[in-house]
Amino acid sequence: MSRFKKILSVLVLAFLLVVTVGCDKKQPEKGELVTVTVVIASKDEELSNKTHEVAEYTSAFELLQKHYTITFTRSSFGPYLNTIKVANKIIGEDSDNYYIAFYVNGEYASVGIGSYYIVANDTLKFEETKISW
Repeated sequence: MSRFKKILSVLVLAFLLVVTVGCDKKQPEKGELVTVTVVIASKDEELSNKTHEVAEYTSAFELLQKHYTITFTRSSFGPYLNTIKVANKIIGEDSDNYYIAFYVNGEYASVGIGSYYIVANDTLKFEETKISW
């Protein structure tokens, strides 16, 4: 095999690997009903602490859309949560100084609400948090 063909073969394999991995962003198949606790907090207080029953592997975004009044912005990274209305208060309105932090089981989430899929007994917390520069 000529050197050119070897290089071309490696490049084609690398391209196929990148395409295959890059396209593997499918939502997992939904499972049985599970419970999830959702905590919503303003900068001053906890406003809501509710347990919901949803299909396992429902995204946090889907849960919020179904059970809460939210506004969001779509981006190339997925939905960005702008506001949540609960208990006649809207958190996230002061977007110049605050954002809504997303926690999963007490840890700051490493993915956004559109990419986190709920499993049994999760606790999701959405907390209005001051932006610190």
